[in-house]
Amino acid sequence: MVSLELSLLILTNFSLLSYSSNASCSNEPKCRCYQSQEDFVADCSNLKVSSFPEFSDNVTVINVSKNDISSFPQEFPPKLRYLDISENNLTSCTASVEIPFLDTLKMDANHVGNGEAMAGLFYNLQSLRFLSIKDNNDHLQLKHENYPKGLFERLVNLNSLFIDGFETAAIGDLFNATNNLTLLDMSGIKRTCFLPIIRKDMFQKFKEIENLSISYCEIKSIEKGAFEHLIKLVHLDISHNEELTLVVLPNVTFNINAGIKHLNFEKLQCTMGTTRVFRTEYVEHLSNTSLETINIASNRIAYLQKEVPKTFPTTLKLINASENFLLPGIYFFYMQELKGLTTVDVSYQYHQHQRFDEFFQRCNDENNQLPYSQKGRELTYGETDIADVDQTKKSNSLLDFPFALNDKLNLTFYMPPKLKILYLHHTHYTLYVNLSIIANNSQLTHIYANNNFFIESLYPIFGISKLIYLDLSYNLLNNISGMRVNDFYNLRYLDLSFNNLGSSFEDEACAASFSSLHNLETLNLSTNRIIRIASGLFQSLKNIKHLNFSFNKLNEWPIQMNHMKLLTSLDLSYNELKVLSKRNMDDLNFLASANLTINLYGNPLICTCDSVQFWAWLTDLSHMTIRNVDHHKCVLSNGSSVAIGNVSHFVQELRKECTTYLFITLGSSICVLVFLVITTWKIIHRYRWTLRYWYYVSRSAPKRYKSYQHPHFRYDAYMSYDEEDRDVALRLTEMLETKKQKKCCLPERDFMPGTNMFDNVINAVHVSRKVVCIMSENYMISYWPMFEFQIGQMDAMHSSYRKNKKVFIAVLLRRSLRVETMQPAILGVLESDCCIACNSDENILFVCSEKLDNLLQLDM
Repeated sequence: MVSLELSLLILTNFSLLSYSSNASCSNEPKCRCYQSQEDFVADCSNLKVSSFPEFSDNVTVINVSKNDISSFPQEFPPKLRYLDISENNLTSCTASVEIPFLDTLKMDANHVGNGEAMAGLFYNLQSLRFLSIKDNNDHLQLKHENYPKGLFERLVNLNSLFIDGFETAAIGDLFNATNNLTLLDMSGIKRTCFLPIIRKDMFQKFKEIENLSISYCEIKSIEKGAFEHLIKLVHLDISHNEELTLVVLPNVTFNINAGIKHLNFEKLQCTMGTTRVFRTEYVEHLSNTSLETINIASNRIAYLQKEVPKTFPTTLKLINASENFLLPGIYFFYMQELKGLTTVDVSYQYHQHQRFDEFFQRCNDENNQLPYSQKGRELTYGETDIADVDQTKKSNSLLDFPFALNDKLNLTFYMPPKLKILYLHHTHYTLYVNLSIIANNSQLTHIYANNNFFIESLYPIFGISKLIYLDLSYNLLNNISGMRVNDFYNLRYLDLSFNNLGSSFEDEACAASFSSLHNLETLNLSTNRIIRIASGLFQSLKNIKHLNFSFNKLNEWPIQMNHMKLLTSLDLSYNELKVLSKRNMDDLNFLASANLTINLYGNPLICTCDSVQFWAWLTDLSHMTIRNVDHHKCVLSNGSSVAIGNVSHFVQELRKECTTYLFITLGSSICVLVFLVITTWKIIHRYRWTLRYWYYVSRSAPKRYKSYQHPHFRYDAYMSYDEEDRDVALRLTEMLETKKQKKCCLPERDFMPGTNMFDNVINAVHVSRKVVCIMSENYMISYWPMFEFQIGQMDAMHSSYRKNKKVFIAVLLRRSLRVETMQPAILGVLESDCCIACNSDENILFVCSEKLDNLLQLDM
């Protein structure tokens, strides 16, 4: 198969070459001409030309495929060594042409038929090494025609041939006995091969063939020893011959070359046929070969006989048993016999075929007997009939289908000692790991177990400590608590995406699920319906590089990441995140990786004033990249979403909108408040006596008394004095009342008992026609005398009957008074003509009383 692929690579090599010049090389101007290493290439493919162009002599490679050329040209450049004239309308090319250096000729997909039309073409092409003339016949021709004998006899150097297969074709008659053919491909994926019977002598002349492909040839039978003459055969492909059935394998492998490396037995059973047991007889002739790979895919195999593994040669490295119906069986425990096996593919078990035409395929299921006699031989497990499958299931088999490990026991599997890769994806297998499994002597490094029905892993799996790649995506896993004691110490890649692990990650107890994965580098947990995760879940992942939590329902990211110093990719896209927390941002800033990429796309990120710090952090990143940051959308406070566009500009606008001017506002408010307080205080201080006056007036509602001289006043004078000047005040009061018949109000005599002092003063001043102030230094500093003076002043200002009348009479005692201690109102009284000088002398007091009487008479 390697040689076949190499030849195909050579075929297509020239179509992939890069241009190095654009010089003219043909009379067709649309042709592309360029030099490629030692060849000068003329590429005239797909130009819809109907005649073969003329080319310059230096051209060595010509590609005129996918045109409408109907006749084979007669003149070519002398050094031509590669010609591709496939996918044209060639119908005849009988004339001999001489192209001495031609190495490769491709004539696929034309209309030259069975070779009669090109009988003379190969007469002078002795240098030809590669020839492809497939797809030159329709399916009807394949059943009734044949190639002419000796068609390729002169092609002594031909080693690779791609040709259609005729029913009656004797492929050996086209060559002489000394041919050097090493690759023969008669496969007919486009229905260009019809070989119902492969006879024993069909390939008798081909001693050098290493690669033989007769796939898609509608083969129904192969005679015993049909390939025994191919003594150098390395690769044999008889796949996709659905009426052969597996029972033909003993005939195929009989006396096959011991050096065979690759066998392809894919789809030898029809799709809608019965399931089969793979018997030991099918491969018993291979036990002494050097076989490395075998493909038995798509053969409806349900069981293997337990002897099959030890019948395979020890050189076997790869088994492809995909697209079958494999049921677990006792043969599992014999796989250890495959000493050299490195890769097993059992994917796509119970695969659902969707092609409608497969329901009407012709099957050969009645051919269930081996082509040679088995009489007298005792049948072993699974050989009697496929109904044994049901009987085995009923007899307490180890595993059921869909298999579930339900028994409380421990299983030990002895693995093939060199097995490294296991493909177990798309199998429809159901797995409950509720018992401990020990894989003894395991060298497994890769397990692909995605797209199955695995449900939970409650118990550990031991013995696969060398595993580095594990894919469990697209399953139904809801619990992986058994992983906490698995010996996956070397695991590098773990894919658990598209499962249902959301609820199992919420509990702190589940943090141990990843405790042994110290070397894990990639973890994919996307699409798991994860709502919350325990903060300590990934404490052991110190070597993690790629972490994928996309398409979940996380509204916060509680994971501490400052220990993930190798992290290069964090995918949190399509969750419910509104912002990253301060701790998240600090952890990401702490990480030393210079190539860290974060994906937050698809989250309902908010763009309110509360998220300004987050958006500013996004724009200030220097050592990490936010993927698609300019295409993010954010949610406004009203619930609508807007595109962000340029993030830097967006952050500037958001900062402007969210600027609070807190200090300016606070300072202004304080200044205004201080101003109002000071202003209010000043106003209150200035009008404090007025306020106090009206307050007490409103409280006291003083009682009005009538006098015979004036209808309003009760007293002629209110005597206001300090306690130190009491003697003078009493003596003056006595002289005024006894000698002048004036009625004076003395606080200690005339105040109403039971009424507070304030109300008494207000009432007394209010009903006194004059206020006589006995002024001294003590008067200026005493509270009550000054209170009486202020109340008298307020009453004079706000009483209508006192308007424009002088209320105060000052009796200034002969003592030194300091002007700087006096209030302006007192100074005004002292400077008026209502001021009388007086002292404690009896004669002076008499004179003072006379003057007081005169002043009291002025306003009566």
